[in-house]
Amino acid sequence: MAANPHAPTPLTALARGRTTDPDSSPFTETFQKIILNNLDRKDPWSLPDCLLRAAAASGHEYYVDKALAAGATDFNWAIFGAAKMGHAQIVELLIAAGATDFNWAMCFAARGGFAEIVERMIAEDATNFNEAMCFAAMGGHAQIVERMIGLGATSFNQAMACAAWNGHAQLVERMIAAGGTTFNWAMIDAARGGHAQTVEILLAAGATDFNSAMCFAAKEGHAEIVELLRVAKALRMAEAEAEGAGAAAADE
Repeated sequence: MAANPHAPTPLTALARGRTTDPDSSPFTETFQKIILNNLDRKDPWSLPDCLLRAAAASGHEYYVDKALAAGATDFNWAIFGAAKMGHAQIVELLIAAGATDFNWAMCFAARGGFAEIVERMIAEDATNFNEAMCFAAMGGHAQIVERMIGLGATSFNQAMACAAWNGHAQLVERMIAAGGTTFNWAMIDAARGGHAQTVEILLAAGATDFNSAMCFAAKEGHAEIVELLRVAKALRMAEAEAEGAGAAAADE
């Protein structure tokens, strides 16, 4: 008789909470829902991978081992989750199991600020330093940003916009010093996020797209930013008029 593909398995028992972790690390409610949602799709072949991804991101080494033993093979997506959440030991398990996408794992580790995992990915020959710099800037992790610059990263405009979006003013200044020039793009992102200090830095650097920035700030309800930009626009226009009048007088 053919085996029933939907018959209960040790993994379904784990997912439904009938088998406990000997290390007393139970599933979180969200973690359990992820597994049970997969079970509801009646797709037993993907359950080990679903368990692996959820366990890796949640830091449950016991369940990572269970998923690998059950035949899970989605090592790369699992290592992304582990790297993003800083689970270095699980990252090592997944490398040993066969994970190979160290570039994106480095980016996710950079986003979370996990320098140890970033260095581990570099040791595995990860090379997408520009993307990792942007992810680090997004998270406000200056040490990792500097590490990526030291390794050759040059995407200062993108990193400046990522830092501006989340209001990391010092990193915005660092990207300007490094050669970033797309001040309008970054100012719009800063205005959208409601980051007044960052907007001021970009105005001082030469940003001029007041209207777009005001629109995005208004859409998000940042009245302070709208007023800041309105005043800056008025001052810039007054300066331009004064310069024009001075030039006209000099020609007479």
